[in-house]
Amino acid sequence: MKVEILSRKLIKPSVPSPHHLRQKKISVFDQLAPPLYNPLVLHYSANGDIGVEYLEAQVDCKLDEFLIEPKIELLNHLLPSDIQIVILDLVTSPLLAIQINSFNCDGLAIGIYLSHKITDASTVASFITAWESSSQAEVVATHQPYFDLGSLFPPSTGQEISLALLNPEINVVTRRFVFNGEAITKLKANAQTIAQIQTNGMECQPTRVEVMTGVRWKALISAARAKHGRLRDSLLIQTVNMRGRTVPPLPEITLGNFLLAAIARSSADNNKMELHDLVGLVRDETRDAIAKLVKLFVLNGNEIMLMLQNIHTEYLGGLCNSEVDVRCFSNLCRFPLYEADFGWGKPDWVSLASFPAEIVFLMDTKCGEGIEAWVNLNEQDILHFQQDPDIAAFSS
Repeated sequence: MKVEILSRKLIKPSVPSPHHLRQKKISVFDQLAPPLYNPLVLHYSANGDIGVEYLEAQVDCKLDEFLIEPKIELLNHLLPSDIQIVILDLVTSPLLAIQINSFNCDGLAIGIYLSHKITDASTVASFITAWESSSQAEVVATHQPYFDLGSLFPPSTGQEISLALLNPEINVVTRRFVFNGEAITKLKANAQTIAQIQTNGMECQPTRVEVMTGVRWKALISAARAKHGRLRDSLLIQTVNMRGRTVPPLPEITLGNFLLAAIARSSADNNKMELHDLVGLVRDETRDAIAKLVKLFVLNGNEIMLMLQNIHTEYLGGLCNSEVDVRCFSNLCRFPLYEADFGWGKPDWVSLASFPAEIVFLMDTKCGEGIEAWVNLNEQDILHFQQDPDIAAFSS
């Protein structure tokens, strides 16, 4: 597949930003985010004052043919060309870049880069929703965005807390695994039944994301065992969207990074590596982390700062320990990305692309019942990962 850039523009705002919005204060949560772009591609079949990088490109194939069995390595060509996903200069690099790709016979794909230093998945979804609304003939009123996280939770002036996801010594490859709704229901029922037996019938209802996280964590632990010949300690870093969870609640559209990293630990000594064990760990640690932050939110930003510093210290401690495997997960499910209708219908597929860091992303399928896992691992681990019985039996 060949992608040819037809034009490149720097789009300036039609009206200057109000004085009080010309600079955004970053928060301690923004500080935690790595210097990367959030990549997203919306595929449609035929049916800051500094400006936005805008490109138009022609693709020499049909979209419907490309979507039959999409090649992950080609998706990056649909994202803004000549812009590296790793942000080398936070001052001069564009916060937003867009590439419109026209396929033969009228198919279209919109490739988007948004700087992770000021956006998380919720902010990306809010931007796309507002963009979609403004493109309609009848502009729909939207909620005003809230920009003041940086004032509520100012950044740390001491300890560096940005998560170092990138390791230039590792050759990361990306694979996509799709679990349909039926497969998720079976895995969920299996994990729930065994957990109820072991807890004397106590109620245990994991969510589909908790189950899918457990499935992938189990496969990663198995991959590490195949690689090293023995079980190893495993540290799971799971991002949690804090919107709607705080007391008092923040406005509906809170822009910036507002994520907490929940950490679950699986020790090689206890041998509890079955799916229901790991799902239980994911569920308990995630809910515990949310409860802690909700409590801290009522107190003060210094306590939250200390909590994030502790998370960063534990994360780095795992990375520096050659006997511990650190696995990062990010959940993009339930964001309204498939609702983005710019006038030619909703997207046939919303995708990510190849990513340079070892991390697993979870996304909804178009129907909303299934989950796509975008797994980014080194070449050796990905081979072991895809041989896991649950991955092989339940995904496509």
